[in-house]
Amino acid sequence: MKRTVRMFAWLLCLCMVFPMLVSCAKTEEVKEFTAEELQSEEYAEFVNGYDPENDTDLDAERASAEDETLAGTSVQYSNSKLVSCPMPSPHKSSRNGQKIDTITIHMMGGQLTVETLGRLYSSASSQTSSNYGIDKDGRIGMYVDEKDRSWSSSNKANDMRAVTIEVASDPFAPYAVSDKAYAALIRLVTDVCQRNGIKKLVWSTDKNERIQHKNGANMTIHSDFANKACPGEYLLDRMDDIAAEVNKNLGAE
Repeated sequence: MKRTVRMFAWLLCLCMVFPMLVSCAKTEEVKEFTAEELQSEEYAEFVNGYDPENDTDLDAERASAEDETLAGTSVQYSNSKLVSCPMPSPHKSSRNGQKIDTITIHMMGGQLTVETLGRLYSSASSQTSSNYGIDKDGRIGMYVDEKDRSWSSSNKANDMRAVTIEVASDPFAPYAVSDKAYAALIRLVTDVCQRNGIKKLVWSTDKNERIQHKNGANMTIHSDFANKACPGEYLLDRMDDIAAEVNKNLGAE
């Protein structure tokens, strides 16, 4: 009798524990980010960085994105051959023939790999993307073809004309990026400019000049369009240097 009771108690315990084990296993299976990557408010800000409230026609565009074409345009688009990790994101819209003439550099607010960034952009709930991403080892991922606009800068007009690039960074101010990531950024921006006929990269410290593309300004930042820390002090302080290094490569000093 005692043995029967013990067996019944053991089976009851197993029935209670087994679903919990299965649940934990499923949770671990779909987990995308490490605790370190999710530890800061800045990273949470990045995850929600697209801010769809600033793009009033987002729902309509999402519904028709697959049907949009580049019919009637002579613009020729291509993608960078520097990419080592292509992970297409569903969060995109057609440029509808808009010429690429702008570079928008973002910081991730975390040291994400290009694969982790790709998984984020594949998530149905993220509603965000970028054309390219660079991790701390200098590896380059591509998530949205250059023929399409990413959902990146909280501003449709900017993303229609810009190639957007996310760069892995520390999750705390000044959001520094690694030397390898910085070097890869220079190579990628140079390549984007060469393929899209951008003869010279121009950074302006005047926000109005940047967003209105006055005096040749063709570099914008996320905080031009939304209340974000992006691109962080580290990259912001180096925008002039980035432009200078790219222009040297372009022969447009």
